[in-house]
Amino acid sequence: MEQNIQSLIDLVTAKESLSPEEKAAMIAMLKETDKQLTVTAFKLDRTEKVKRTTAILLEETIEELENKRKAIEAQNRELEIEAALERVRAIAMGMNKAEDMPDVCKTISQQLQLLDVKEIRNVQTAIFYEDRGTYMNYEYYAKHDKTITTETSYTNHGIHQAFADQMLKGKGEFYATHINDADVKDWIAYQKTTNVFIDTYLETATSLNYYWYSLGPVALGISTYKPLQEQETDLFKRFLKVFELSYTRYLDIEKAAIQAREAQIQLALERVRARTMAMQKSDELLETAELLFDQLRQLGAELQGVAFAICDENSQMVQKWTSIGVFSVPCNIEPGEEGMYQAWKNQSGMYEEVYDGEKIKRYYELFMEIPEFRQGIQKFIASGYPLPTWQKNHAVVFKHGYLLIITTKPFNETAIFLRFGKVFEQTYTRFLDLQKAEMQAKEARIQLALERARAQSMIMQHSKELDDTLRVFHEQVLQLNIPSAFSFLWLPDEPESNHIFWAAWAENNLFRSKAISYPLDRNEPATAQCLIDWKSDEPVVSYHVPPGGVANYFAAWSELIAGVEQLKPEYFSDGLYYVEAFMKYGCFGVMVKHPLQEAEKKILERFAIEFERAYTRFLDLQKAEAQAREAQIQLALERVRARTMAMQSSEELAEVSFLLNKQVVELGIPTRGCAFNIYGKHESTEWFSNLEGTLPTYKIPREKIFLQYYEAGQRGETLLIEAFDKKRIKQHYDYLHSLHLLGNDEEVVEKIRNAMPDSQVDHVAYFKYGYLLFITLAPAPESHDIFKRFAKEFEQTYTRFLDLQRAEAQVREAQIEAALERIRSKAMAMQNSNDLDALISHLFYESTKLDFVLDRCIVMIVEPETLDTTWVLSNPETPSEPTNHLVRYHEYKPYLAYIDAWKNRTEKWLYMLEGDEKKNWDQHLFYQTELSKLPEPVKQGMQVLKSIRLNSSFSNFGSITLSSFEPLSEQQFDILIRFTKVFDLTYTRFNDLRQTEAQAREAQIQLALERVRARTMAMQKQKDLFDVANAFGGQLVALGLRVDYISFMYGPISKKRDWNLWGCVPDLENSAQNNIIPYKQTAYFIKTEESVDRYENTGNPIQVKTFTKEEKNEFLDHYFSVAQPLPDEFKKLVYDAPGSCIVDAFLNEVTVSICRYDAQEHYTEEQLDIFKRFSQEFRQAYIRFLDLQKAELQVREAQIEGALEKVRSRSLAMHKSDEIKSVVAMVVEKITELNIEMNGGVSLATFIPGSKDLLHWFLNPEHFDEPLTMHLPYFSNLIYDDCMDARAKGNELFSNVYNLTNKNEYFSYAFEHSAFKNVPEELKQWILEQPYFGFSFAIQKNSGIFLNDYTGKYFSKETNNILVRFSRVFEQAYVRFLDLQKAEAQVREAQIEIALERVRARTMAMQKSDELSGTAAVLFQQLIALDIAPNRLYIIITKENSSQMEAWVTDEDGSKVSMGFNGDNTKNETLHKMYNGWVQKKKTLIIDMQGEELQQYFHYLHNELKVPFKGGLDQKRRVQHIAYFSHGLIGMASPEEQPAETLELLERFASVFNLTFTRFNDLKVAEAHALQAEHDLIEIKAARKKAEEALSELQATQKQLIQSEKMASLGELTAGIAHEIQNPLNFVNNFSDINAELIDEQIEELKAGNINDAIDIARDIKQNEAKINHHGRRADGIVKGMLQHSRSGTGDKELANINKLADEYLRLSYHGMRSKEKDFNADIKTAFDETTGNVNIVPQDIGRVLLNLYNNAFYAVNEKTKLKISDFKPEVCVTTKKTNGRIEISVADNGNGIPQNIVDKIFQPFFTTKPTGSGTGLGLSLSYDIVKAHGGEIRVETKIDEGTAFIVQLPV
Repeated sequence: MEQNIQSLIDLVTAKESLSPEEKAAMIAMLKETDKQLTVTAFKLDRTEKVKRTTAILLEETIEELENKRKAIEAQNRELEIEAALERVRAIAMGMNKAEDMPDVCKTISQQLQLLDVKEIRNVQTAIFYEDRGTYMNYEYYAKHDKTITTETSYTNHGIHQAFADQMLKGKGEFYATHINDADVKDWIAYQKTTNVFIDTYLETATSLNYYWYSLGPVALGISTYKPLQEQETDLFKRFLKVFELSYTRYLDIEKAAIQAREAQIQLALERVRARTMAMQKSDELLETAELLFDQLRQLGAELQGVAFAICDENSQMVQKWTSIGVFSVPCNIEPGEEGMYQAWKNQSGMYEEVYDGEKIKRYYELFMEIPEFRQGIQKFIASGYPLPTWQKNHAVVFKHGYLLIITTKPFNETAIFLRFGKVFEQTYTRFLDLQKAEMQAKEARIQLALERARAQSMIMQHSKELDDTLRVFHEQVLQLNIPSAFSFLWLPDEPESNHIFWAAWAENNLFRSKAISYPLDRNEPATAQCLIDWKSDEPVVSYHVPPGGVANYFAAWSELIAGVEQLKPEYFSDGLYYVEAFMKYGCFGVMVKHPLQEAEKKILERFAIEFERAYTRFLDLQKAEAQAREAQIQLALERVRARTMAMQSSEELAEVSFLLNKQVVELGIPTRGCAFNIYGKHESTEWFSNLEGTLPTYKIPREKIFLQYYEAGQRGETLLIEAFDKKRIKQHYDYLHSLHLLGNDEEVVEKIRNAMPDSQVDHVAYFKYGYLLFITLAPAPESHDIFKRFAKEFEQTYTRFLDLQRAEAQVREAQIEAALERIRSKAMAMQNSNDLDALISHLFYESTKLDFVLDRCIVMIVEPETLDTTWVLSNPETPSEPTNHLVRYHEYKPYLAYIDAWKNRTEKWLYMLEGDEKKNWDQHLFYQTELSKLPEPVKQGMQVLKSIRLNSSFSNFGSITLSSFEPLSEQQFDILIRFTKVFDLTYTRFNDLRQTEAQAREAQIQLALERVRARTMAMQKQKDLFDVANAFGGQLVALGLRVDYISFMYGPISKKRDWNLWGCVPDLENSAQNNIIPYKQTAYFIKTEESVDRYENTGNPIQVKTFTKEEKNEFLDHYFSVAQPLPDEFKKLVYDAPGSCIVDAFLNEVTVSICRYDAQEHYTEEQLDIFKRFSQEFRQAYIRFLDLQKAELQVREAQIEGALEKVRSRSLAMHKSDEIKSVVAMVVEKITELNIEMNGGVSLATFIPGSKDLLHWFLNPEHFDEPLTMHLPYFSNLIYDDCMDARAKGNELFSNVYNLTNKNEYFSYAFEHSAFKNVPEELKQWILEQPYFGFSFAIQKNSGIFLNDYTGKYFSKETNNILVRFSRVFEQAYVRFLDLQKAEAQVREAQIEIALERVRARTMAMQKSDELSGTAAVLFQQLIALDIAPNRLYIIITKENSSQMEAWVTDEDGSKVSMGFNGDNTKNETLHKMYNGWVQKKKTLIIDMQGEELQQYFHYLHNELKVPFKGGLDQKRRVQHIAYFSHGLIGMASPEEQPAETLELLERFASVFNLTFTRFNDLKVAEAHALQAEHDLIEIKAARKKAEEALSELQATQKQLIQSEKMASLGELTAGIAHEIQNPLNFVNNFSDINAELIDEQIEELKAGNINDAIDIARDIKQNEAKINHHGRRADGIVKGMLQHSRSGTGDKELANINKLADEYLRLSYHGMRSKEKDFNADIKTAFDETTGNVNIVPQDIGRVLLNLYNNAFYAVNEKTKLKISDFKPEVCVTTKKTNGRIEISVADNGNGIPQNIVDKIFQPFFTTKPTGSGTGLGLSLSYDIVKAHGGEIRVETKIDEGTAFIVQLPV
């Protein structure tokens, strides 16, 4: 044989993947080839001999040989290809993990190269994820020998998108693309932007070619450096089938990985749940969060941290719990945080935000501003953990907030986070429960602390005891764990303009306090803030003092806490917080290092309320103390007052001064002296007195300290305190001496110098004319009020003095009054507002007549709103011709000072204008205001002056200002003030005239407004608004406003949006229009946005804007390009206009505008005001328009709601799932009734879970009567994909219009490949002929509704809203449908389970093996009852290694079992198939029999097995549905293939019958052993009889022993009772004997007449009787208690106090032991938990247990005592406690202990270690049984030589 042929035969023989038939065929072909080759060789040889004569034959032979050769090569090629494919299969089947997929690509690449496919770049696979627009790319690069795995987006490049679109169309799709020349460079550049592997060989390539084949969700591709030939692409395609096997393996591996992953996740979740349930305290919450963090990390998440946030709808702050601390964050601190908060409010599952680059930097900068976060994160960084450069925040929402998981690398399994969120919600619920319990305990502590504070308040007897109260408050705050460095009170007294600060602190284990009063400076920021907070509704406020501000903070408190060691700035290097809780009188606060929690603030608030009560009591005490002091002060004031009234001349003022000082000293105020100081113009006059007398009057210059005193009085202060230390006082007295106030008498000066104190305090109390000076050696804050009252009293004194001086001024007054009267007369004579100018001239004349030397006189009238001023000037040059000028508000210093003085209505104001300030002022006035109109000489004359004084007096209108060279005297200023007041009357007259002139104009405006109102009220429809707008413009024109165009827009105008503009030309017919003007970046839009900014910044709704001609026409071009046409003449007018001026009125509901096209003129202020008023009227018209619109909408809404309600009603009326069609019909009917314009009808769609398929419900009354249900499988198409994308994005509505091509692509496919083929042909044709397809699709979770239209229009917003509402209602109906469907499925499942249970019941009822057929019959009956429709049912029992089959079959209709049969599966093909399925361990099998196979089957059953048939033999098709069980199968024969549910039913019944057959086998085994069982039973009965006899004897013995144990216990109990009773009886006997002796003594005393002694003896007798009674009751109580516990009772449980029971039996046991052992003594210790309460037990039984344990304990310590061990003291300890829902009783002794080898035996009956006769061994056994009967436990703990403890645990 030829060698190559033999090699090929060997290769085929060795090929395992080929079947024997294939091998045989190939070998035969090769052998045939070998024969042909042999023949050919022969022919060649023959041909060579005769070649010259047979050339033609030779050529034919060569051609034939060539063909044969090619055939052989083709066969060889095929074998090579198959071998290559087999290698790929081997790699595919060897895959162990999904990551092995690149190895498949590598093998394909290598095999293709071996098959001579050249220039392969890479082989790759694409597994698509449509929901995120990516595919998982597994690649192998041949030249680089590199495998790559990446997830690639296919939406970022056209080539990628085209490839994905083609592949996703479905299995079998092919895609190829060729990138050549320069495009290769572009492709390389694009790939570099995607961070994929860069193929360096592409740099020199001129071609890149991609070829892809689709398998549906996955594709196989190859890229090459040169195009593939057709045969090469065909070759690559053959690898596709093998790759499909790889993908199937990949899916299996992935599924297994998912299952393993799920188990891992469940374990992690369970750990968190377990930790949650183990929480015992609320502060363990963070530990649980840390465990959650660890579990997530173990699950592969790269985490920065895990935190949780607690949210509150009523607060904008979110409380964050993190590993670095707990802190609060504003919910809108940055967009991501706001998004998380909104997600929580909407309860929307999970919100995610990515931070990188500048965004993450800004994120941490914002959070660093939160002190708690900053401190924590700094520690975090210091620990070596840098801040991330990329992170993603995942907020998983739960009821109370959200779980925040921060990842530092992308993590794809974020669904895990949602599951952890649900677990954490349970954690937080547990935390809240624990927190609630802790809060209750804490509340008790708070109440106790408050009660202590309250008690301290109530025991105050003097106001000075408030110190003690504050100290107690501070102590209680500390005991409540509020770490207050000091507590403080702030008590403002606004009427008195002071406030008191009181502080309390702990120092050296003592509590100290101190109070200081300060003046109340409302301008000081901290004080001002305190006042604001105090008056606000906030009960508690907290302030943070950063580290940099700590020193200043302590400096402010220095007077209070100076010298306190722990209250120094260095101890608060991290900053501090002071927290204030406000009350009626101020606040109670604390200073702490760290911010208080809200709960601590609440405590502080409650302390503040309590302190308010304490301070009220303090005020009451203070009031009483003040009343006594007030009486003393009133007496002193009355003496001064009396002396004042006795003054007859001004010289007596010095005597009053002396008396005043004397009264002050008598009030206990240690003054060195008293002075009063009366202000003069430039200096003051002062009188000084002390107890030695009064000094001569002297003058005080207004300088240094006296200037300070004077200025304080001018500021309005009532009391000034000035303290002088030793150094300052010497300087002060030296200065006084330098003034020579007392002349040059050196002796007096030296005397005063020698008496100079080391320090003094000046108290300056002000009154109207000056001040009183009280000098003390030390501060006297308690006297401040007295000083002020004396100052007030002295004001009366000085008033009296002034009265004496006043007479001389009256003459001067008459002159002034005459001048004023002349001005008044002129004012009243004014007839119109223009007469005001003449009056100014007269004012100038009268001023000069009163000796004023003036430059000029100016009346300056202030406009309150704009602060502009009108200047009316009267000049010396032309005094009779005053001029009137407007000066706009500006920010020059003199003008601002003037305006401030006017605002304050300053009566005397002097301003000096000089130097550069005057030059700048003149430059502005005379060149930038209307004063520029003054005659040039006047301006020059005013500017040449180097300085000028402006003397002004202000009133409501403005001021009268006199310009002078010298300052006015005080008297002249007073005259100016009076002139100003008179001019106020004049200006009122002027305003009255001006008002009268304005009224006529106002009437005209009102008439115009009324016309607009009338047109407004006449509106009946929405469109009437245009008529109102036209009237609006017409009336404005009538009032003199030019209005070329009027427009309005819905709502307040906003920036960068299209304008919905309504407009008209006044009085131009058909000019009303409504147009949408698209936004465009032009001057019109930009300036409008600027107007909006001005409106928002100033609040002025009227904004003016002007446009050049170019700007105007640019907008007009844009406007007319989209607007409805207007007349050409109007368009020409507006285009030709030089510009435009537009005024906007920004109103809440509408923006209205007027326009004029003459840019040279602008609207006046009055016209703008008129427009503003008209715009308000238009607003009312617009509101009426909205009302009409609302009314029309309400009618429409009623129609819609009525339609919706009918749909709802029909939905609720559904009782079966198939009634959904009637709901669909109702939806279509009601939508149609709403007259929505559409020509494509309505269709409803429901989404099929787990796919993109749709189930359409379509109703078209013209073509079919009821809804047509059509399943539309997903196919890649623009229209379908758009709908699915909208749904994926969560959109509730999608609307679009598609062209003819897109429409027909969609419908052509649907009509051909889906149930849409059932649409009537004429309707199909009509749809395909329409030019457009438009629809609105309202999308819900499970369903949606389509409104269809083929005209190319979009549906209106209103229609879409209606559609969405119907979709929501239908969604509810569909959910009900699903619920009904589910319920029906549950009913069906219940029916199946009942049927299965009947089979099970019949199975379990089988008593004999021959009942198997009866059970089979029950099974058949139950299957028939479940509505399956068989030709026949059967059960076949098979045996291994046997062809025999035992069968039970039913009649042909399945109604009953006809008989059993035995068959041979080797005699019929179908039976053999059934048998092979059982051998192969299949679960189910379907055999579809037709033709010859069916006939053979019928023949075997009918003719050989004699199975009866009625009509079944005529069937042309018979389908066998088979389900296997361990020993056979259950089958059903039917003429058609059955639903999947039928096969599932058979499978479930097979499973049950498996149990039946097992029972059948068990019964057979049981029957086989029956005889043996009978024999065994006889032997067992004999043995049982003997055992029962022995048991009876044992029980009798046990009863005797138990009785004996009870009697022993009773004896011990009786001994204990006797001993217990003996003590009170001894007392009774002793006191009875004593009383008898006392009675004898009493009789003797009575006989002797000693009544008092007898009475004393009687008292003693009475006391003894009380003791006898007491001890008698005690004995009675012991007896009653023991009787109660000794009653046999019913054994029922009852509530009993376990502590009391334990104590009583302890005493009884102890006394019982002592009664037996006289020398016995032991130390008894008890620790009873008072919280145990009552327990539900049988008291007598538990008493027996306790008595037994006590007796054993006392016995043990007594036995150890007998050993005479030194230092041994017998001790028995009894404790009770409540723990984990159980009561625990412990009885412990320090005896010898129990050896370990017998510990396990002590609870056994009859086991004892006591000597014979000392115990029965039943005590602990009975105790064990009693405790177990109570559901409890008893255990023992023992150590040799140390003792034993018995612990009993009982359930609560």
